[in-house]
Amino acid sequence: MPVRIHLLHTNDVHSELAAFARLVVPLRQLRDLLVAAGECVFTFDIGDHVDTSDPVTQATRGLVNADMLAAAGYDGWVFGNNESLTVAPADWPALLSHAHMPLLCSNLHHAGVTEQTREGQLYPCHGVTLGVFGVTVQYSKLHQAIGAGVSDPVQEAWNRARTLREQGADLVVMLSHLGLREDQSLASAGLPVDVILGGHTHHFLDGGQLSGKTYICQAGKYAIAFGHTILEVALDRQPVLLSARSQLVYVDRTGPPDDLVQSVVRSHRAMADNALASPVATLAVRLEHEVLGESLVVNLLCDQLRAETGADVAICIGGVVAGSFRAGVVRQRDILANCPTPMRAVVCDLTGQELRALVADSLHPSWAARQGFGYGFRGYCVGRLHVSGGRIVWNSGTGAGDGAGPVLHQFFVGHQLVFDDSVYRVALCEYIALGLYSHLFDEEGFRYNSGLLRDVLARGLADSSRVSEARSLRYETFGEVGR
Repeated sequence: MPVRIHLLHTNDVHSELAAFARLVVPLRQLRDLLVAAGECVFTFDIGDHVDTSDPVTQATRGLVNADMLAAAGYDGWVFGNNESLTVAPADWPALLSHAHMPLLCSNLHHAGVTEQTREGQLYPCHGVTLGVFGVTVQYSKLHQAIGAGVSDPVQEAWNRARTLREQGADLVVMLSHLGLREDQSLASAGLPVDVILGGHTHHFLDGGQLSGKTYICQAGKYAIAFGHTILEVALDRQPVLLSARSQLVYVDRTGPPDDLVQSVVRSHRAMADNALASPVATLAVRLEHEVLGESLVVNLLCDQLRAETGADVAICIGGVVAGSFRAGVVRQRDILANCPTPMRAVVCDLTGQELRALVADSLHPSWAARQGFGYGFRGYCVGRLHVSGGRIVWNSGTGAGDGAGPVLHQFFVGHQLVFDDSVYRVALCEYIALGLYSHLFDEEGFRYNSGLLRDVLARGLADSSRVSEARSLRYETFGEVGR
């Protein structure tokens, strides 16, 4: 009679803590029923459970997430890019201590990360040995900037899959925070794994998909659903995988939370509230923000970024900030609410021609109004391009005839016109550099500034001279210059 192995899996919860507490109710019920029937069941999270845009996660440095996974009875965890990039490597051992389960991430290398993390795990199940390992996405420059050791996931996947087979695994499961396209590519290339439980790209793969000889499953995002993948294995002279069936179990968004998980959130919230109430700055007057216009808040962010990086020009988009700051005490919770993105800045050299082309592009209304996605973007519209160390003289093009669009007349860096052949040191928010204009950068052509944009903003708000300087507008309409 065939043996059945049940894999329950979540990915990309992104600190939707209340939703996850509700998800655990049906997950726990299903697991308890299966275990009572004598079935083998394993529960895994495939990364990005953490998201520091949530105040409790931010204040506890991800410990609330680790404790929630432990309370829910998970068997293994893969760090996603949010865990590996927004939780400091020095805090990783604390996460693992609280999680009470193996971290399965073969391409993660750091002090405090155990050898078991890289080797994977062998699980015996009714005569079948299941080998499980994980890999996470690598951002070489950024991981290097923050001191996180993350190696090539593709090479590690091949090495680990083969090694687990050699160690006696009858079936091999890869927990992959690489994204669907990379999972499909590895499967099509013949990676010797039977199942890939994936994440990172937020795909709802109800029913899963077969790529080559490998089944790929992924359970969406935000704790909307969890995956239930069933492996049916024939016990002959050697165990043989007969089939893999996967379905998504969608969660009642109005249902009750799991008591144990909910108690974890409550226990962390009081400590988080105290940490988030700590003062950062005091503003004499309100500092205004608007996404599609020139924002004083983003001007200040750019000014502080330029000062800290020593760049000639600093550039950010309006969409990295969510709102204005009122006069009075600014607290940590206000910084997080108004700048939830985990983005950092990229520092690079650009020619004057490249700089002018970037600014000219951004003047079109459709540029600012487009929806942002990826690279840590947490807003809706990309927003207007903002500069520090520069001045933009432009005309909207309205009233200038049919088909006329915005025109960049002059762009100054300091008090000098930008010349095409000149080279400028530029600090840009990550979304511009690696999302919108990735064609301008090669692997050696830039470096990361290690601090998060919201930390840069907090330091700027604490400097009264920086706050005053932010009120100096950087856009001037052609024909009104000098008035």
